Parts: sequence; C-alpha cells; structure tokens
Amino acid sequence: MRSILLYGIGGFAQRPTITTGSVQLGQEHQIPKGARIKTIDGQTVIWERTQMRRNPNAHPEWAAGVWSAARAALLSTSVKGMDGQKTHVGALHLPAGSIVAIRTDALYTTVQPNWPYHGDPGDYLLKGVVPHPTTAPLTENDFYTLQTLGRAYLEEQQNAASANL
Repeated sequence: MRSILLYGIGGFAQRPTITTGSVQLGQEHQIPKGARIKTIDGQTVIWERTQMRRNPNAHPEWAAGVWSAARAALLSTSVKGMDGQKTHVGALHLPAGSIVAIRTDALYTTVQPNWPYHGDPGDYLLKGVVPHPTTAPLTENDFYTLQTLGRAYLEEQQNAASANL
C-alpha cells in the first residue's frame, strides 16, 4: 500500500526536469542561462539546469487529493469490529496527550488501542510495543531507537506465543 501511494500516486505530481550538458573549456558562454557548473573534467565543463516544464500527464491535484484522504484517515476513520459494528479508529480516538508521532502511514502512541485488524487496506496494524514506561524521544535517533525496540519486543512476544501453540 505504501509503495502504491509513494510511487503510483506521487507520479501524478509535477516535478522539475534536470537537463545536463557539456561544453569545451573556454566556451562557458554557451552554457544556458540558469544552469550551474557541476564539474570541470579536463577540457570539458559539465553543467546542469533544473526547470519546471508543464507535463500534460501531471495532475498534482489528484496526488493532493489522495494524500489528503490518507492524512484524514490517520486522524479518524472507521472499520468493522469483530462484532460487525463500526469502530472508530485514528489519532482523534486516542487519549489526549498519548500521541508521540504521526507519520505518512503510521501513528506512534503511548497506549495500545487494540483496534480490530482484518488485513484490509486501511486497517491499523500493530507493529511494535514498548512494554515499560520510557521518556519521550527528543531526537530522530531517540525516536528510531524506540521504534526498533518496540518492534523487536512485539516480535519476541509473537514468537513466544506461536511457540506455545
């Protein structure tokens, strides 16, 4: 699902094109306006220019629509519970102050919400648990360390549970 969003939907967005060219040393006046010299290799000057060109197949509004819907679903959406009833899930349905981080396709929280998971696109999948109280991450490294510890602990618990079956 993540790859579809990043590459498929992201492909609708307009992106700049990079043009690279070369001229002989001493012919720098032939370098197009707005280009920058990338390297000088012997007698050759290599330049690069970034331009926005209108791509008729680009639809940034489509990409924006999909991304905004995905972000809105992180805040609040509903899924069928085990009993068939709608269960509301998302950041707005967590206790105040329990959110550590919100990423493109993930919520990091200090509580385990136990939302239903059926394996359907859009279902929240539990990917890690930190079993003990810890200080809030202050840096990206702290955050990723906690993420790694949480994933390792959950995997340990799942392996132990499957070994007991």
